[in-house]
Amino acid sequence: MAALCAGFALALLGACGGRQGPALEQGAAAPVAPLEENGRIYFYRTAFPWMVAVEPDVIVNGQRVGSSRHDRFFHKDAAPGRYEVFLTSDPENPLYLNVEAGRASFVKTVVRFAATGTKLTAELMDEAEGRQEIAALEAAAAEAE
Repeated sequence: MAALCAGFALALLGACGGRQGPALEQGAAAPVAPLEENGRIYFYRTAFPWMVAVEPDVIVNGQRVGSSRHDRFFHKDAAPGRYEVFLTSDPENPLYLNVEAGRASFVKTVVRFAATGTKLTAELMDEAEGRQEIAALEAAAAEAE
């Protein structure tokens, strides 16, 4: 019986440790150039000491593309055009970005303090800062379809 309980506990711990995020190249420590006909949107979240357990979904043009996780990044390749991006923790404040073929855009999860409380929200970063910040982060694992 003790062996059965120990096996169950190990299986439960293994299930808790999985990371989620949309499909991407695994182990990509530095950004990879987007395809010529598409652009690439990187979504990332650096370490900050509070709200670690809050993992809002990232919504692009009404579709969930992944979760904003502490110290992680993921990307979505996208056709050129205008995109609306927001986090489910702050849907009232979307950002709009123009994706260009062959270019990368960087969307960072940041803490926003407001009269109604503290929220995680999406902020568009410049390319140089975005590339530098995600170089220190871990790529999120691909989600199961």
